[in-house]
Amino acid sequence: MLDSNGSYLHSLQAVVDSNRLAGRVTIMCPFRWNGLEATDFTGKRPTQTAWFADFKLKLKQWAQLFKNQPDVWIELWNEPYRYDRADGYTDAIWTNDMNQLVAIIRNEGNSNIIVVPCAEQGQDESVLNNKGVAFLKNKTNILFDIHAYEKWLLQTNTNIDSRLQVLKTKNLPVIFGEVAPINAGVLMNPNYFLNAAHSRGLSMAAWVWKYDGNDPDALLDAQGLPNNNANNNWGSIYKAIALKTRVQ
Repeated sequence: MLDSNGSYLHSLQAVVDSNRLAGRVTIMCPFRWNGLEATDFTGKRPTQTAWFADFKLKLKQWAQLFKNQPDVWIELWNEPYRYDRADGYTDAIWTNDMNQLVAIIRNEGNSNIIVVPCAEQGQDESVLNNKGVAFLKNKTNILFDIHAYEKWLLQTNTNIDSRLQVLKTKNLPVIFGEVAPINAGVLMNPNYFLNAAHSRGLSMAAWVWKYDGNDPDALLDAQGLPNNNANNNWGSIYKAIALKTRVQ
């Protein structure tokens, strides 16, 4: 993990070791190339970034370092491609890019779980419906990652149910890797989505920056209690889901 000056903030191995002591899986996911906002991975076509060649070398190093540590999963890219497809996105581009990145990891003898992001900055699952089965051919330990923000939480209940049901029938290895009540300044209510996904046995994870009562996305406040501050009771809703109880 690097700061904007290229200095190490934390050793990746130290982070993994700490999580392992607590019985946790570590998911490595690249968010910024050099710590600067201009080099966010989100919204970018991988092959069109100035750092793509260097990133492939870094991905190779991660694959080598963690190949005998199966509790370390590697996500290929955080939220690739623009939300509106104005970058010329096609499913064929996604397939080519993701295959290229998967191959880098596998060519190093790393058989760990690889987390493969969806399109439209992670929120579009249609590429999985269209290409997911074909993508999995001759591959093992692949997990697809969908992020549930505006393109999910601002939809009608009927739309949410329909999309989740299609996903369920595809029988793909999927996780909703990010869910939160606020994104890009828009307040959303995740209640229906969380219950609908849970009722279908779909896996979910919540995006949390920190335990901070001033952060409406945090699951817990500074006292360690569910954070329900100006966020549609986010903390209590997610706690109930995590405890496998249904919120009414």
